[in-house]
Amino acid sequence: MVRLDALILAVIWLLVGCQQQAKDALVDVVGTAQGLVEPTELKGWIDAGSSVFIMDVRPIASYKQGHIPGSVQLWRNAYTRNDLPYSGMAIQREHFRKLLDSLGLRAEHHVVVYDDRGGCDAARVWWLLNVYGHKSVSLLNGGIPHWRSKQYPVALEWVGTSPSGYTFPDQVDSCLVATLDDVKGQHGILLDTRSEMEHSGAEMKEGAFRAGCIPGSILFDWGNAVDFDKAQCLKDPAHLRQQLEALGIHQDDPVITYCHSGVRSAHTTFVLSQVLGMKNVRNYDGSWTEWSYHNELPIERDSSITLDQ
Repeated sequence: MVRLDALILAVIWLLVGCQQQAKDALVDVVGTAQGLVEPTELKGWIDAGSSVFIMDVRPIASYKQGHIPGSVQLWRNAYTRNDLPYSGMAIQREHFRKLLDSLGLRAEHHVVVYDDRGGCDAARVWWLLNVYGHKSVSLLNGGIPHWRSKQYPVALEWVGTSPSGYTFPDQVDSCLVATLDDVKGQHGILLDTRSEMEHSGAEMKEGAFRAGCIPGSILFDWGNAVDFDKAQCLKDPAHLRQQLEALGIHQDDPVITYCHSGVRSAHTTFVLSQVLGMKNVRNYDGSWTEWSYHNELPIERDSSITLDQ
């Protein structure tokens, strides 16, 4: 009987110890994680069995060609509204919660998002998670191209998911959000993160209703922040700061970013707020698709350009 009691006690202590180790591993991740993480950090968390939740923000076809082990697949159509006359707006908070629940996310997870487009799509999910109330989230610098460049393993098998009963651990935070009224009221420097062709009106992407840009906006192509020849990593912060200062944008300036549908501008929002530490940066979710839809709103375009439609 004494031996049995001792065995039971030993099992209990083992279970408690394992739970504490798991908790400690989670604390280690949350305590050290920044907005931007490197592949070496992520691999260390995975190898240590930390409670990190990895999201692969790419189409299914790309995911099937190889993904970071353990990552779940997520793509734009799952978190984009389709009930408006213009496209691209983020789904509502409760719909997003249900989506995260279906993926198996838990409130205590630290999330790492990645893609293969310089962090553009991953930043959109980073932005949504922060706004809706899951602030423990990082973006993988360089995404899967950077991961592969380190010769780290990739997996081919589909990672299955099941509902987790997920609820947001934090409250809604609108400090990263700009609305149509904010833009109309010119509550900040407007930064157009699209291409020069789109900004000038020479190109009109599908989903837009007019070509051009929001009057007074400054062009800063989101891709200017990415070194596409260096595993799609972000450029040096000092270089990024010089680029912005050349445009007359300084550390304490209030900035509103926009693009076609709030994706590329989410990336610039991430760079300005998380990498450069700017405190007043907001992403205009509706972006050009919403603005161009409202015919009463003014636009600017290069008068020398004739757009073939």
